[in-house]
Amino acid sequence: MLEDHPEAPLLLSIPAIGLLGRRVFEADFSLVLVFALLFIGIPGLERGRLYQFFDPEKLFGHGPVGMLISGALLSQVVSNVPAALLLSPAAATPGAFRGLLYGVTAGACGSPVGSLANLIGAQIYLQEGGRPRYFWKPFCAVSGIVLVILLMFAGLLLVLY
Repeated sequence: MLEDHPEAPLLLSIPAIGLLGRRVFEADFSLVLVFALLFIGIPGLERGRLYQFFDPEKLFGHGPVGMLISGALLSQVVSNVPAALLLSPAAATPGAFRGLLYGVTAGACGSPVGSLANLIGAQIYLQEGGRPRYFWKPFCAVSGIVLVILLMFAGLLLVLY
């Protein structure tokens, strides 16, 4: 239904702008642009030679564990939402789709790109006077450990259920 009305997102944003009032001019919309460009770039990524060469589906398979690994790894490069959109056509079974969902959820951890929320949090921290070194080193260490733990747990769930 919304695809028949491409102006809908713009019209739906007007009440949000009204709620922000004058603060709309203080808001930083740069990450919204990044997120929008990720969605615009997905069809280009799918057709690109690099994606075809490193096609995670071919590397790890279409099974639940393969989709888990593919979703988590691709999330480290293009963020978890675009990774889910790129890989969802390959998830042909409920188990494979569950593996993909676990993978992109875990993939939000690891690299700062894993989830747009990571970048938003970092941006707010730095805007409030935080020092990059005190953010990125612990973030990457903890997030990497959490990614490994989540992948092991999700893999166990996929094998057991």
